[in-house]
Amino acid sequence: VGEITTRALSFLLVVAIARYLGDVGLGIYGFVFALTDLLLNFIDLGVPMYIAREIAKNKTATGTYVSNALGLRILIAPLIPVIGMAMWLIAVFIIHAATPETMLITALAVAGMAFSFLNDPLRIAFMAHERDEYYSGLIILERLMFTSAGFALLLNGYGLVPILAAFLLSQIISLLTTAYFVRKKLTSFTIKFDSTAIASIIKNSAWFGIANFLRMVYQRTDIIMLGILHGFAATGWYIAAYRITESLRFIPL
Repeated sequence: VGEITTRALSFLLVVAIARYLGDVGLGIYGFVFALTDLLLNFIDLGVPMYIAREIAKNKTATGTYVSNALGLRILIAPLIPVIGMAMWLIAVFIIHAATPETMLITALAVAGMAFSFLNDPLRIAFMAHERDEYYSGLIILERLMFTSAGFALLLNGYGLVPILAAFLLSQIISLLTTAYFVRKKLTSFTIKFDSTAIASIIKNSAWFGIANFLRMVYQRTDIIMLGILHGFAATGWYIAAYRITESLRFIPL
């Protein structure tokens, strides 16, 4: 139910963006999220997958794993502005699209992804405990907030900048809500910087991280290449078709 609902909401928002902002608007939207997905997965390190496995084996250690995973995330967080700057340089030197609007859209997308980056270790704790009603419910809530706000903004004539601002806000609310429910339903946690524990997490999650990053390369490189080679209009046409099949992928999965 969670998978179907979130995919349906994502698809409906893409349809609305295509309808109200046209091929270029859809192309920019898809390109920015493809690039942020790819670059942030590069620094993900596979930590959520690894701690999900370890927490499932020893549920009493939930607080320790979540606390150190959050500490590791915060140590890595300074890389996120660097990623944003790299994206702007790509826009300037490769696709010549560094208008103030596209730069602001990119900054908002990166900021939103940063909060999602912090949220992942918290969300995954519910999956490790097999409390999937919370895992799915929180993701549906996040996607519903973003989609509803996106529709409202599009209907009132707004463009991508307010929509990406709504995305950032939905990620902030989702992080706070998830943290509240983890404390209430699973365990207390803090932010820890235990060097031994963090080193162990990095070492043991590396293969998860490599596999996840290569999967994201496979799923997102086409959109990035198309944006670089043929511009945002062609990217918008491609995304319009691609999202139909992507939204139905849950059936064979």
